[in-house]
Amino acid sequence: MSLEEEAALKRAVNKGAWELATQGAARTAGMERVQSYEEAFARIQEATGLADTDELVAKFIESEDKNFKMFKYLNELNAEIEKGEAEISEIKAEMEKFRGQDKGAASQRKRLIKEMQAPCFVCSLQRPTAQAPPSAAPDRGVASSSPPPRIRLLVA
Repeated sequence: MSLEEEAALKRAVNKGAWELATQGAARTAGMERVQSYEEAFARIQEATGLADTDELVAKFIESEDKNFKMFKYLNELNAEIEKGEAEISEIKAEMEKFRGQDKGAASQRKRLIKEMQAPCFVCSLQRPTAQAPPSAAPDRGVASSSPPPRIRLLVA
């Protein structure tokens, strides 16, 4: 065997040894990972009381479905609450609008009442009192066709 062959053979052996060491390390890491999973599964079994993995998976899926349904229901309730709050704010805005209109109508009513009472007050001044003075002519029940002078001025 020549020196070159011997060097090539050493390189091949070193390469093979390196690959074996890498595989061994990977196997060891894999074994450690498997052991970690087994420990975690043992804790899950202890916490849930379920020994069968299929049963555990079925319970997990069932719980996940239930949680998702509850999440959807919660979102629906939140949407209803937001809709209700929006309706409440619209109603409050309408109430304020109508209150403003009512205040305007109330002031208009008061103005109209004052306007209507003003001529009545003048009319009451023109009416004769219960006891007529002796010099006044007796009322014969004949209505006058023209209003008293003061009222004529107010109306005109």
